[in-house]
Amino acid sequence: MTGPRLSIIPARAATDRALKPRDLQVLCVLGRHTNDDGWCRKSQVKMADEMGCARSTVFEAIERLVKAGYLERITSDVQDGAMREHALRIRSICNDA
Repeated sequence: MTGPRLSIIPARAATDRALKPRDLQVLCVLGRHTNDDGWCRKSQVKMADEMGCARSTVFEAIERLVKAGYLERITSDVQDGAMREHALRIRSICNDA
Protein backbone atom coordinates (compact mmCIF):
# COMPACT_ATOMS: atom_id res chain seq x y z
CA MET A 1 0.00 0.00 0.00
CA THR A 2 1.32 3.42 -0.90
CA GLY A 3 0.34 6.79 0.48
CA PRO A 4 -1.24 7.56 3.83
CA ARG A 5 -3.25 4.94 5.70
CA LEU A 6 -6.81 6.14 6.32
CA SER A 7 -9.50 4.59 8.47
CA ILE A 8 -13.10 5.55 9.09
CA ILE A 9 -14.33 5.34 12.67
CA PRO A 10 -17.82 6.23 13.92
CA ALA A 11 -17.86 9.99 14.68
CA ARG A 12 -20.10 9.32 17.69
CA ALA A 13 -17.15 7.67 19.45
CA ALA A 14 -15.31 11.01 19.70
CA THR A 15 -17.95 12.41 22.09
CA ASP A 16 -19.29 9.23 23.70
CA ARG A 17 -18.93 9.89 27.44
CA ALA A 18 -19.17 6.16 28.18
CA LEU A 19 -15.79 5.68 26.51
CA LYS A 20 -12.40 6.41 28.03
CA PRO A 21 -9.63 8.18 26.08
CA ARG A 22 -7.76 4.87 25.65
CA ASP A 23 -10.88 3.34 24.10
CA LEU A 24 -10.76 5.91 21.31
CA GLN A 25 -7.03 5.30 20.89
CA VAL A 26 -7.62 1.54 20.62
CA LEU A 27 -10.33 2.18 18.03
CA CYS A 28 -7.85 4.22 16.00
CA VAL A 29 -5.06 1.63 16.32
CA LEU A 30 -7.45 -1.09 15.18
CA GLY A 31 -8.31 1.06 12.18
CA ARG A 32 -4.62 1.33 11.29
CA HIS A 33 -4.23 -2.43 11.10
CA THR A 34 -7.29 -3.61 9.19
CA ASN A 35 -7.08 -5.82 6.13
CA ASP A 36 -8.96 -5.17 2.88
CA ASP A 37 -12.10 -6.72 4.38
CA GLY A 38 -11.96 -4.42 7.43
CA TRP A 39 -10.78 -7.06 9.94
CA CYS A 40 -7.88 -6.53 12.37
CA ARG A 41 -6.02 -9.53 13.74
CA LYS A 42 -3.24 -7.65 15.52
CA SER A 43 -2.55 -9.09 18.96
CA GLN A 44 -3.47 -7.16 22.08
CA VAL A 45 0.14 -7.46 23.25
CA LYS A 46 1.40 -5.77 20.06
CA MET A 47 -1.26 -3.06 20.26
CA ALA A 48 -0.35 -2.39 23.90
CA ASP A 49 3.32 -2.16 22.97
CA GLU A 50 2.49 0.26 20.15
CA MET A 51 0.39 2.42 22.50
CA GLY A 52 2.76 2.20 25.49
CA CYS A 53 0.25 0.63 27.87
CA ALA A 54 -0.58 -2.72 29.45
CA ARG A 55 -2.32 -5.50 27.51
CA SER A 56 -5.08 -5.45 30.12
CA THR A 57 -5.77 -1.80 29.20
CA VAL A 58 -6.26 -2.82 25.56
CA PHE A 59 -8.42 -5.77 26.61
CA GLU A 60 -10.68 -3.58 28.76
CA ALA A 61 -10.99 -0.97 25.99
CA ILE A 62 -11.97 -3.65 23.47
CA GLU A 63 -14.59 -5.00 25.86
CA ARG A 64 -16.12 -1.52 26.27
CA LEU A 65 -16.03 -0.89 22.50
CA VAL A 66 -17.74 -4.22 21.75
CA LYS A 67 -20.38 -3.58 24.43
CA ALA A 68 -21.03 -0.06 23.06
CA GLY A 69 -21.46 -1.47 19.55
CA TYR A 70 -18.36 0.08 17.95
CA LEU A 71 -16.60 -3.25 17.33
CA GLU A 72 -17.61 -6.63 15.96
CA ARG A 73 -15.57 -9.60 17.21
CA ILE A 74 -15.10 -13.11 15.91
CA THR A 75 -13.14 -15.79 17.71
CA SER A 76 -11.77 -18.98 16.23
CA ASP A 77 -9.69 -21.83 17.59
CA VAL A 78 -6.13 -22.09 16.38
CA GLN A 79 -5.03 -25.54 15.18
CA ASP A 80 -4.24 -27.23 18.50
CA GLY A 81 -7.25 -25.74 20.28
CA ALA A 82 -5.00 -24.33 23.01
CA MET A 83 -5.10 -20.79 21.66
CA ARG A 84 -7.86 -18.64 20.28
CA GLU A 85 -7.52 -16.10 17.53
CA HIS A 86 -9.56 -12.91 17.69
CA ALA A 87 -10.47 -10.67 14.80
CA LEU A 88 -12.08 -7.28 15.27
CA ARG A 89 -13.87 -5.02 12.82
CA ILE A 90 -15.03 -1.46 13.37
CA ARG A 91 -18.79 -1.39 12.90
CA SER A 92 -20.45 1.30 10.87
CA ILE A 93 -23.19 2.80 12.96
CA CYS A 94 -26.08 4.25 10.93
CA ASN A 95 -27.28 6.58 13.69
CA ASP A 96 -23.86 8.21 13.93
CA ALA A 97 -24.40 11.83 14.87
